[in-house]
Amino acid sequence: GGHTAAILASMTSTCRRHGIDPQMYLMQLLANLPATPITQVDQWLPDVWQRRHVAQCKELAIKPVAEKAADAAAKAPASAWQ
Repeated sequence: GGHTAAILASMTSTCRRHGIDPQMYLMQLLANLPATPITQVDQWLPDVWQRRHVAQCKELAIKPVAEKAADAAAKAPASAWQ
């Protein structure tokens, strides 16, 4: 209930603070975390994941999702929730 909601709110807030699309991050996290060894769980912290994501996008010569999300946020009207 409330504990789970607080965890999700914290994670989405952290993603937004780092310019990460929370939906994409959580999809990748939930899809990959079960196969991740406990010694590598820290690789899925939002700020660490973002650095890895940006590096992989550079290798592939594509625009990182974080930049796409920032572009979309800049075009969106201001919200009371920000």
